[in-house]
Formats: sequence, structure tokens, C-alpha cells
Amino acid sequence: MSISTYKSINTGCVTYKVTVTKKRNGVIIARKYNSFTRLNEAKAWERGMRSHLDNAGRLGDAITEFSTIKEAAELLIRFSDQGFFVLGKTERSNLRVLTSKRSVLRNVALIDLNEKHIYDFCYERRGPSAKEVKVSPQTTWSNLTTLSLLLEKVRSRFGVAVNAKLLRDRDLIKGLERENLISKSQARKRRVAPNEITNIYEALLKREKIKKVKIPYTLLFLLSLSTAMRISEIVTITYEEIDFEKKIIKLTKFKGASIDGSNKALQPLIRGSFELLKQYISERKISSGRVFNFTAGGVTKAFRAVLKELKIQDLRYHDLRRESISQLIDMQIAYKSIMSVSRHKSVQVFEAHYSSPDVSNLDDKLNGKSIVTSHQVLSQIINKYISQDMQEEAV
Repeated sequence: MSISTYKSINTGCVTYKVTVTKKRNGVIIARKYNSFTRLNEAKAWERGMRSHLDNAGRLGDAITEFSTIKEAAELLIRFSDQGFFVLGKTERSNLRVLTSKRSVLRNVALIDLNEKHIYDFCYERRGPSAKEVKVSPQTTWSNLTTLSLLLEKVRSRFGVAVNAKLLRDRDLIKGLERENLISKSQARKRRVAPNEITNIYEALLKREKIKKVKIPYTLLFLLSLSTAMRISEIVTITYEEIDFEKKIIKLTKFKGASIDGSNKALQPLIRGSFELLKQYISERKISSGRVFNFTAGGVTKAFRAVLKELKIQDLRYHDLRRESISQLIDMQIAYKSIMSVSRHKSVQVFEAHYSSPDVSNLDDKLNGKSIVTSHQVLSQIINKYISQDMQEEAV
């Protein structure tokens, strides 16, 4: 606390400027200023503000303007765990980055957050060299997007006086982009080539034959490519959700699902996926509960390991969803039908991120030459998988 006295040369009036700060772990997390013309008023305000700051911060399940970003993020995660709202995997990961011990934002009070803090965070993420960046500008932009979500939540949920529009400031965003500190993610267009589908399938099959491994990697790979479902959705399918007559799944756990599971999404089982799923259920005599008893992380981990073995670059498991959708486009299926499979509500998102028609060897295709396509390779593998399982079951 400090009270500084200033006297005007022109008028001779005395002004008392009061500064009150609050520290945590030696770091200033809140600072308040005010000016008065009477000393007793300055002292009274200082005592009141000091008391307020000492008692402010995180109070149980509440957040105030003097709470740190770390405290606000922890409460946000706890509220999500309790089912009050949904936090995605990426958002949780970003919150961990924002509140890590190395983050310059960790101990910043919500009320004090300003443009300099944002710049410092972006410089920290990039590293000392603009040529050899530690973290890509796209990832840093994702971090800031989650920070914007955090500010908006504490403003609307707790009525905290924060600048929720800070990260919507055009000048700030343009400045960060100009220095290549952030960059909005570009839509991925990666397709899986026919030979890559075959090689990945065979590598997963080899891994699957290891006795200790109980995850049916090949089945999940084929289901991902045939249904366009997210792997997080596939592994949470329950027996009760499957309509064996209509060949659909009434999903209760999917992206955008309500917390209480009241809304459902209809997922058509196409291109042999129904037979694949039915066969797996029959073999394991599943009659209730979850069909797959493992996490999505175990599947994607094996997928990444296989890609490394095969030296396949720039491919993610989620790209299988785009590949599945794009194969349907290659097969000249109507857009509305494809969107009923992918469950996209926005045509813009569908076309920008998931519509990637195969233009390789387009001239040969137009001239009627026979070209092996990805959807043909997938169909062959699925048919072979089903027939082999049927033969083994008969034996």
C-alpha cells in the first residue's frame, strides 16, 4: 500500500493517489488505484480496498475479478467434471497449457489481463527464435481461443468484470498474426491413399495378433473408414443403442450431445459396418452394456505407432473421418445422404473441412481408364474380413 501526495503548481490543490496491491507467491496478482483530495478519504478507501483484496479471490465455488487464470481454469474444469457443461478434449488440453508452471498467464489476475500478457504468452510459446518455433502459430491460436472461452464463462457465469472481448480486438489479432505468433488453422485436406489403407490395415492386423493385445484394431479401423464416426463415439457404443432391424445406432455420446444424454443422434451403419459390428457382438456374446471396453486413446496410440513404422507422415486418426466422407463423395452419393451419415448440420463446415474429392489420376478417370480407388480397396478389405470371420466361426 502507498499513498502519494501531489500538489498542483497552478492551483495549489493537493491530490492523494492511493495504490493497493495483492501478492501471491511473491507475484502481484491484483493492483487497484484511486485518487482523492482529502487524506482521510484516501486512508478510508485504502483500508476498505485492502480488506476486500485480502478476502477476494477464489471463494469455494466462486470466482472474483481478483482470481487468477489458474484458479478460474481449475474451477471451470471441476464444473465440467460435475456435468454443468461440456469441455472438449482440446479445450482441456489448452487449459493445462494456459495454467502450466511455465505459463506467464498462470498467476495473472483476471482483472489485470491485458494485451501485454497475451503478447508475452505468445512469445513464450513461440520461443526465442522466429525461425525455429517451439509451438506452431496454429496451436497458440487454439490456446487463445480457449482463453477467450474461459473469460466469457467467468463473465457470464460469475458476473466477473473481465474484458471478455480482449481476444476479439482486431488490432491485437492483426498484430499477433503480423509477427507470425498466431495463425488460424487451415482446413486439412489429407486423404488416405489406397496403398496406405492396405498397409495400415496389415500393420494393425500384425499388432492385433500379439496375445497381450485385446483391442480389435483392424475392426475399429474399418468401422472408422466405413461409418465416418469419431473414434470416441465408436468406443462408447452400447448394445442397447443398436437398432438391428433398421441398421442404425442411436448415439447418446457424441460431439455436441447433451450432458444428461437426452438428445440422440442417428448413425446409419453402411458399407458393411453393420455386418462388422454384428459379427463382433455375436462372437463375444455381448447382450448388454458397452460393446468395446477400452478407450479411444489406446486405439489412436497404436495407430500412431503403426504410422511411424510405415513412415507415413501427416496423417491423424481423425483424418479417417474425412476419408470416409470423401469416399462417399467419390462414389457420387448425394450430399444430403452423406451429411446424414457424417451428422453435419452446417454445409459450410462439411465442405470446408471434410469434402476432399480425389483428384488424382482425374484425366485417366475421365477417359474411362480403370483406376483403383480408396473406396474399392476398403470394400475389398471389409468383405475379406467378414468372410474370414465367418469361416473361422464355421470351423
